[in-house]
Amino acid sequence: MSLLTAYEKLTHLYPKSYRETYGPQMVQTLADMLHDQPNSRARGITWTKAVLDLPINIIKQNFMVMEAIYTTETPQFVRRNSQISVFLLAPFFILVTLNEILPSALPQTATWDDILQFLVAGMPGFAFLLCVATFFTWAAAEHRQNRKSVWHNLRGIRSSWPLVTVGVLSLMIVAFMLGHDSVHCVMGNPVKEVRNLNATFLCLRQD
Repeated sequence: MSLLTAYEKLTHLYPKSYRETYGPQMVQTLADMLHDQPNSRARGITWTKAVLDLPINIIKQNFMVMEAIYTTETPQFVRRNSQISVFLLAPFFILVTLNEILPSALPQTATWDDILQFLVAGMPGFAFLLCVATFFTWAAAEHRQNRKSVWHNLRGIRSSWPLVTVGVLSLMIVAFMLGHDSVHCVMGNPVKEVRNLNATFLCLRQD
């Protein structure tokens, strides 16, 4: 298989509408550019530019299509709950960043420990539950209206990617903060783990 054929195969990663409109012309333009180069060095430079541009453009075009589909086809309540879930995750990242910049900034009292535990573990847990409830509510509505299965909705990632992304991220946060099996590294105390995040990660890497 020639390099140009491989390039043509990779253009199939573009969204279907974009690929059908521009794909053949992109391959032909690259072929013409390579043909016009005076030597192998110039052709190598042309190939390098094409290879570097291809993944960037593929990601850009797919993101634009996903954004358009999410805006026009995803129900309002799904978009709203996705945004609420992002808001629920914000304290975790704010506190972790604050602790990295100012290690002694987090309060040390028992009351603040309870508050911080809720912010760094409880709120991501609520975010995960909200994402799950929203997804299955949406899937049930789609099933009633269009006879689409839950699996069909899950595969329709272009419509649900923000909700699925936030749900997976919140589950990872909760699992790390509360459920890791390295008990000598993670003691089930989210506040302690956030305050000593570097030591926690170092201990896990050594395992």
